[in-house]
Amino acid sequence: MTTTSLALPSKLDPAHRAAINAAWATATQRNFKIGWARWVRWCAAQKLEPFPVSPETLIDYVRSQHEQIPSVLNALKSINQVYKLASEPSPTKNPFVMLAVRGMRKTYGKPEVGRAALTLPLLKQVIREIDRSTPVGTRDAALLLVGWWGALRRKTISDMRYEQVHETPDGYRVELGRHKTDVLGARRDIVHLVHRHEVPAVCAPCALQEWLAVRPHIATLFAAGSGNYVVARPVSGNAIWAMVRRRCGLAGLDATQFGAHSLRAGLITTAISQGESASKIQQVTKHANEAMLMRYYRESEAGPNYLGRTLKVT
Repeated sequence: MTTTSLALPSKLDPAHRAAINAAWATATQRNFKIGWARWVRWCAAQKLEPFPVSPETLIDYVRSQHEQIPSVLNALKSINQVYKLASEPSPTKNPFVMLAVRGMRKTYGKPEVGRAALTLPLLKQVIREIDRSTPVGTRDAALLLVGWWGALRRKTISDMRYEQVHETPDGYRVELGRHKTDVLGARRDIVHLVHRHEVPAVCAPCALQEWLAVRPHIATLFAAGSGNYVVARPVSGNAIWAMVRRRCGLAGLDATQFGAHSLRAGLITTAISQGESASKIQQVTKHANEAMLMRYYRESEAGPNYLGRTLKVT
């Protein structure tokens, strides 16, 4: 097997192939292919066949690529998947290979650095600098505020459809499609955007209402931008990432520290700093477990010193 993609058996019926591929998200399929291609290239350089492979060869691979830990881990996941599809025991589960991976992470691993959280004060700073008299400014303000108050991932934002938005007495209700932690599509989540008239600058329903009045007629809620105008095509996740960075830069922030995920991290960090319970935050973020939520404790807002500020000492 020398192909650079995770190919299913060539004789598989096309309908069966499609049914099997549907088990994975598009991004997951892409990551599998990238990891497998990386492994194939390494094997070609060593004049080795990528399949089957011995545990000893995998250990050599781990040792030679120790400075690129995420890429190695992705390649090992891809190799493991190939063995699953071949109904063969995977050498990635060999105890010596697993120890080699653990040693690599222990010796060369670095702390994970996430995007800076766009907390409420920073969000206000960014929104203040947006010219909402232009169509793209109206869109950006609405997208930022909907993404922030909903603690939404960029793919969720780009996939949102106009037909999913419903006006309510206190704002808007948005019925989302499946999300990252609901791969089987077992439920549909709802985001409630509530009017905050006391601070209109960061009122998501206010910004969304302004956007709905000027948005082009397309299926998705948010359209792509071009200069000061919007065009009748969906906004992409990459465009959302770039827009967040650009708006942060225009507001005087270090744009390199921010990205689309800063919206989600900002709502979570702000809620934690204001003493909201983890269970209440989870109702909004839809994290599968509390352990994942704890990653969002930011040193500057809550972090390790949070209890130091709140525990009674008398």
